[in-house]
Amino acid sequence: MTADTVVFEIGGVLVDWQPHLAWADDLGENGTRVAQYIHRYTRTVPDKLSATWDPLYALKDKDVTLHAITDWSAEKWPEGLKVQPKLGEVFGTTVMPDELCVLKPSTKIGKTLCTHAKVPSDQCVYIDDGLHNCLGARAAGVDAIHFTNAADLRAGLNERALL
Repeated sequence: MTADTVVFEIGGVLVDWQPHLAWADDLGENGTRVAQYIHRYTRTVPDKLSATWDPLYALKDKDVTLHAITDWSAEKWPEGLKVQPKLGEVFGTTVMPDELCVLKPSTKIGKTLCTHAKVPSDQCVYIDDGLHNCLGARAAGVDAIHFTNAADLRAGLNERALL
């Protein structure tokens, strides 16, 4: 069966995630830094990785179904959307592993996404910057592209006749 659905990891693929920026102003302080992380999450995801948004929009223009799996927690998701509101508009289903009480590369994540999105796993291509997460997706029956750069992502999508 030919893939007709693409699932993006967000941090490191579509958004440049820099967690240290939450404490850039006060790295020397003790105690309050961890408690402030959610409040300061917008500092950690300030920039889109535009070179990967271009193929995302090209997929959308071709009516390819788009979903996401993200390590952003249910608490961080609304904060991240304050800085990156397009993330809330481009995906049909977004799965956050913390809501499933698992960590990537658990096969439960890919299976859950396929169930919620009502798509067979062999019709999905998952994109992640972590090779171990790609291996977990493949173990769940989902094709995967290990993201290293935008040019290779385009090539991988072209090889699968998605672009």
